[in-house]
Amino acid sequence: MSLDQRTKDPKEDEDEYEDDDEEEESYGPKLPRPDPSLAIVRSSSSSHRADEKSGPTIPTLQDLQLQRESQKQSQTTALITQRKETSLARAAHKAQIRAAEEEIAPRAEPCTRERRLEKRREAAAANRAFAESKTGGDDDGIVNDDELMGGGGGGDDLASLKKQREKEMRKKNEREIRREEMLRARAAEREERLKAYRKREEETMSVLRELAKQRFGS
Repeated sequence: MSLDQRTKDPKEDEDEYEDDDEEEESYGPKLPRPDPSLAIVRSSSSSHRADEKSGPTIPTLQDLQLQRESQKQSQTTALITQRKETSLARAAHKAQIRAAEEEIAPRAEPCTRERRLEKRREAAAANRAFAESKTGGDDDGIVNDDELMGGGGGGDDLASLKKQREKEMRKKNEREIRREEMLRARAAEREERLKAYRKREEETMSVLRELAKQRFGS
């Protein structure tokens, strides 16, 4: 082997490598290159499907029913909680009032004469407050026993009873008047309908008579 063969030019080696690569690429059928427009269409369709999935959906009847039931349950729970809180607050307020009364004026021992007298005074005060709330109370704040027991003032009771009866009679008369007016209105409507029916019947009969005259003669 000569010196010229051993010392080849590096450019010739690179050309040989490029020829080998071209032969390898030319071997077999060429694969089609992907179309970039198709890639854009695929990406847009996939994004459109993603938007459809992520967008808001129309609630079904079952969803609406569940929502209404949940709202009712929440309202019921809130109402029960509010009632419990109110009852607890009232009980606490009453306990505070009792404690204050015990501090100011301690109650007598149970089953004693003093305790029985206190109960009577409490009952009388409750009856007096009830009577005042009903009648508006007197000027001096004193209510007679006859008024508490329903006695006394017979003339006033008769006058109030008479006024009550007169009021009931007026209401009854007003109801009867309204009822009579409704009955008259309904009768008038029936009469109008009957007149219209008779008129249509008479027109029909006149047309039939005219046809009979034209066909069979007078």
